[in-house]
Amino acid sequence: MVEAFNANCTKEWSNLSKSQKRKLRRTEKTKSKPKVQNTPKFKENVHKTGYKYNTPIVRKLGLYKNSTKEKIRFSFFNIRLSLDQKVERIIESIKRMEVGGNYPESNQIFEGREFRRLLSDVLFRFSKIPLKLILDGHCPVSAPDFVPGNQLYAFVRSILHRCHVYQLFGGNRHRKMLDRLMRRYLNSPRLMEMPLGGLVQKFNIKDMAWLSDQPHYLAQNVAAKLIKWLFGAFFEQIVQGLFKITDVSQRNCKKKVLYYRRSVWKELIHKGLEKLTKNNYIKMSKDQLEQLKSSRTSPNISELRFLPKFNKFDVRPIVKTVQKDSYASSHISMQKVLQSIAARFPAKSDLSGKTLHLAWTKFLTTLSLPEEKIYCVVADIIDAFGSIKLTELKRILKKYKTVENETTLNNINTRIFLHVVRVHVDGQWKNFIVKNGVLQGDPFSSLLSDIYYGYLTKKRMVEFLQDKKGMLLRGADDFLYMTTSKELAHKFLAVINEGFPSHGCNFNKTKTQTNLLDESIDSFSYCGSIIQLSNRSICPNMDSYSNSNMSYAQSWPSMNKPPGLWICNKFISLCGLKLSSLYFNDTNPKESCLKSLAANVYIALKRLTVMLDVLIKCRGGTIQEKWLWNCLLQGFRRFMKACYNTNFKITQTEVRYICLRTLIKECKSSIYPRCILKGAKASLTKSLSIPNKCLLDQIILNVVKVVPGVTSTADWK
Repeated sequence: MVEAFNANCTKEWSNLSKSQKRKLRRTEKTKSKPKVQNTPKFKENVHKTGYKYNTPIVRKLGLYKNSTKEKIRFSFFNIRLSLDQKVERIIESIKRMEVGGNYPESNQIFEGREFRRLLSDVLFRFSKIPLKLILDGHCPVSAPDFVPGNQLYAFVRSILHRCHVYQLFGGNRHRKMLDRLMRRYLNSPRLMEMPLGGLVQKFNIKDMAWLSDQPHYLAQNVAAKLIKWLFGAFFEQIVQGLFKITDVSQRNCKKKVLYYRRSVWKELIHKGLEKLTKNNYIKMSKDQLEQLKSSRTSPNISELRFLPKFNKFDVRPIVKTVQKDSYASSHISMQKVLQSIAARFPAKSDLSGKTLHLAWTKFLTTLSLPEEKIYCVVADIIDAFGSIKLTELKRILKKYKTVENETTLNNINTRIFLHVVRVHVDGQWKNFIVKNGVLQGDPFSSLLSDIYYGYLTKKRMVEFLQDKKGMLLRGADDFLYMTTSKELAHKFLAVINEGFPSHGCNFNKTKTQTNLLDESIDSFSYCGSIIQLSNRSICPNMDSYSNSNMSYAQSWPSMNKPPGLWICNKFISLCGLKLSSLYFNDTNPKESCLKSLAANVYIALKRLTVMLDVLIKCRGGTIQEKWLWNCLLQGFRRFMKACYNTNFKITQTEVRYICLRTLIKECKSSIYPRCILKGAKASLTKSLSIPNKCLLDQIILNVVKVVPGVTSTADWK
């Protein structure tokens, strides 16, 4: 009987898989352990550190507030309060700081005599600092420019030195470390969450004499609360009280933060509001707004803020909707109706480049000779959104009204003429109603702009649309016209110079590009691409990456997301950018495709470097070589799409060679482990011989000239 039972068990065991056998062994092993009764269970990490890496410090920049007075407005900087009252308020605010763990003993330390003495000394010294003189000395008013980062750093650093903040952290031993962390904090990208744990680990708790007799877990908890208060309250309130903090509208620096002197920013916003009230807005009183709100059709209310333009003298108005209008439930139907109307107009170009690729390919087939002369004109509309006349837009929409969309178009017209904008200046709201133009940031602005300028193109540019040996495209606020007829090109240039005053459409003559006046001009930029007429090629425009830090070119994950998975997915998606058929096709020369590929690989690796630095190295982590190598391989496989798009005019061996060569150059950074460099060199030596190796090496070397000044470091400046 026993032998039969054992034979049956053996038969069942042999039918199990390896994972099932492993699981069964583990369960039997746990069952065989002797159970200890009547023993209390103590956690090993009872006294865990009082901070966590998932506790972030997030800056609230107040982008929609425009104060023009240089004044620190927070209570513990109030001159009317006595020194003891300031100390009490600060201690209460520090005790309320959330750092991932709270202990009653830490509050008793802040209430202690030693900490009160140190904090009182810091506040007393701070009250004696001539802030205005130091501010004018380090950050002089230079309208209309912003304050450079080194001047801001020198100003804040001088305040720290004068009020002896370093004595809270053990004296001068941590002075350089605190200065560097302060500079990194002030220049960090917008909306980036900085881990508190990374800041705490930079300091040696043993050097703080007033915490030397405390347990390590408690000392770290106290230090975490103090550091969060120092960066999030002390630094932040000084800077926000004396400077206007804003971001920029430049394409690959959208997360960069700029600091303006209040007087300089006052001139910029007053100039922007004066221009808007002259042409587009009508000022409203508070009573008029309340009366409009109580009407049958309540208006759509948006908050307005200004972004400095690249020329530094102008600002760009941006809005966000704060109160949804009464037609918010029908937004989807509005969008569908507007999309159907916009699709009826010719010459529309999309940002993906698909339309440009199809039109360019068709245009090249119309050329009688491959070397035939091509004339090109690229024009840019001045203030495309703000120049739209609402009465004319209403008339255009009325022409496409049907029984099905009549109600929706009526709602759209009502929404257009009942749009209220408010801006916050010196603690007060200024209200305006829009009489002309559509607002950048509104969900329907781009569609309304397409309809307006599409109708204008259809009615006023018929001759150029019917040119069988020409190509006319419009994308956002740009017009592109190419033709083999010099006469038609001159006519188009004359139309551009004259504009369409009846529709409020005028073109920026300084941004007009043409080879009619200077035939040596060969390349033209249009909608993120560069068109070269001599070799009939189109390549991506990488000028926006020049002289920029890659940390400002992208958004950053929240602290609750695992950085490894996020970095890998982000790198794979970055490798797939700008691999469209517009740049990699049969018509583009092979050398042009190779240059585009090398530039894409270079930018993708630069962005990977800054992600590794910010999310792993700066947080005290270590980069796992196997994970990083797999991440690189997954990203590099995306570049094989260039082979398929060019019908294997670019071979897989050439793609592999460019990727590995560029990686070897990037591995000179200390971010990458040494074995990654060895692996890349080993893989390169194993690759097959390439006949055009010298050409590829030259293309890889010239990428730095095409995209100069690209930096990828977390030490922002």
